[in-house]
Amino acid sequence: MADAESGLRLEPNLPLAFFVRAGAESKLGLYDRAIADYSEVLQLRPNSGATIYAPRGYAYYRKGDYDHAVADYDEWIKLSPNDAGAYLNRGDALRNKKELARAADDYGQAVGLAPDNPGGWKGRGTIRLITQDFAGAIADFDTAIRLNPNDSVVYLDRGTALLLLRENLRALSDNDKALDLDPNQPLAFVNRGLAMHGLGDDAGALAAIKLALQLAPGFQPALDALREIGAPKDAGRSQPAKAAASGGGPSPAECMMPVADIQLDPKSIDRVLQACTRLINSGGGNADDRSLAFLQRGSMYRRQQKYEPALADFDQSIRYDPKSAGAYTGRGNALRSLGRLDESIAAHSEAIRLEPNNAMAYSNRGNALGDKKDYQHAIADFDIAIKIDPRYATAFYNRARTKLDAGDKSGAIEDFRQALALRPGFKEAADMLKQLGAK
Repeated sequence: MADAESGLRLEPNLPLAFFVRAGAESKLGLYDRAIADYSEVLQLRPNSGATIYAPRGYAYYRKGDYDHAVADYDEWIKLSPNDAGAYLNRGDALRNKKELARAADDYGQAVGLAPDNPGGWKGRGTIRLITQDFAGAIADFDTAIRLNPNDSVVYLDRGTALLLLRENLRALSDNDKALDLDPNQPLAFVNRGLAMHGLGDDAGALAAIKLALQLAPGFQPALDALREIGAPKDAGRSQPAKAAASGGGPSPAECMMPVADIQLDPKSIDRVLQACTRLINSGGGNADDRSLAFLQRGSMYRRQQKYEPALADFDQSIRYDPKSAGAYTGRGNALRSLGRLDESIAAHSEAIRLEPNNAMAYSNRGNALGDKKDYQHAIADFDIAIKIDPRYATAFYNRARTKLDAGDKSGAIEDFRQALALRPGFKEAADMLKQLGAK
């Protein structure tokens, strides 16, 4: 940094000096200063391209400004569309923004571009774990471990998936391996304890969980695990009164809605349905928890094509949270499936009012308008969705279908191709191109 400072004193507009100083500032955690210096380089040398967007995006990411991080990574990808690292970094930022479908897509792109890089497999596995596609998560983590057998976090995550599938022996083995690589992971001790509890060794389970609390006093997953194994209330010593009073009831975390672009098997859907139903029937949780539980369960009913109970759950979700754009989106999709198109359009319009930058809401309304053969307004909605998110492959696919219905075959083929380019595994788009005789 000192050399860079000297350079700037001699030549105040020297891009290299700003760049070097920015790198040093970023390493020191001075992210705002680093961002300012990277931005100065772009002002002085606008064609710097990915050389600046990549590290500036990382600085934004490290300071928790994920919107600006994604924007910089977007520019990086425009300039270097075959750089797996760009997709990995954007996937991480999107995951932290809870845009899980887009994150999964980016990790998938990274896997396609660099199949020998464990990062893509690890990232996609994490999304699948979050969305309770445990078998898919384990498969991705298997590959990540084969490529890099020394990453303790991947063993921890695979062990979590195995634990949730009640494969306790394998879960125990993975958490032991995670602890071999990093003996200071409290969550690995918690998961080890839960696996031992599942195997009937409650004494060993309690010892493991106590070790987690020694590493991280008051660690909430450890306190929750104590309740699960039925340990005395003071076993964790630092257990707060609120946690002790909860009685070990259903947790909102058990009721997690998988993202739309990840397919689930019927058993996984049933597992989510049951978890949400337990939470709803318990009467516990605040209004946000209950709204989310009804939203999640409604989404699972819709996957099962049970549209009437899905609609009822979406309505309940809205009752607890009238500003839930996700609930209005679910309501609109259920109504569309029931053929109640005007009501569907109204629900999607309300979702758009609540979240005017939600590309999915416009795409969903476009589908309902297309069903009414209002192709002009449907295509206009898909246009807006694509403008908001130019990488939204599903919007290109939906616009293609609508253009085809409207008689625009060449426009449809162009959009199907774009959908497939954005998501190489998009089978429906590939099938449509084949059906239309296009490559």
